[in-house]
Amino acid sequence: MFAGSSCNTLVTIGSLVISGHFDKKIRFWDKRAGDAQSNEITLQGKVTSLCLAGDRNTLLCCTREPSLKMIDLRKNQVVSTFTAPSFNVGADYVKCILSPDAEYACCGGSDGSVYIWNVNKNKVEKVLKEHDHTVTACSWHPDGNMLLTCDTKKKVVLWSAF
Repeated sequence: MFAGSSCNTLVTIGSLVISGHFDKKIRFWDKRAGDAQSNEITLQGKVTSLCLAGDRNTLLCCTREPSLKMIDLRKNQVVSTFTAPSFNVGADYVKCILSPDAEYACCGGSDGSVYIWNVNKNKVEKVLKEHDHTVTACSWHPDGNMLLTCDTKKKVVLWSAF
């Protein structure tokens, strides 16, 4: 498989590999077809991360646009876009994540805030502030009751009440 662009993130579903690239594309590869590329979606910004929902039908994507995009994999189309007035993706390697029940999308911002969107309402539900630098990664506890975040200066915060 040759993408022709720097790849920053990968997820897999059976024989399907989904890759996110700096050329603003998400590419879909079927391993059974060898190097043949099955499809691609072009977005408005560099793709920094992908997160596959538990149902394997929904893909969350973070871009430098800055926004998060929800993609329906059955249709290969963007079905929701998550933004906020002060939200800005601060690095090419910022990771987004879906909550275990896929009700919330989460991503860190360049201002040190952690943004949590309600997926069904398509709006910011909470903005958590404890970091002073770009938040690069978020991870939900499998029960969904805690969130772990880290920033570019190696500060890690465990959120239990949010």
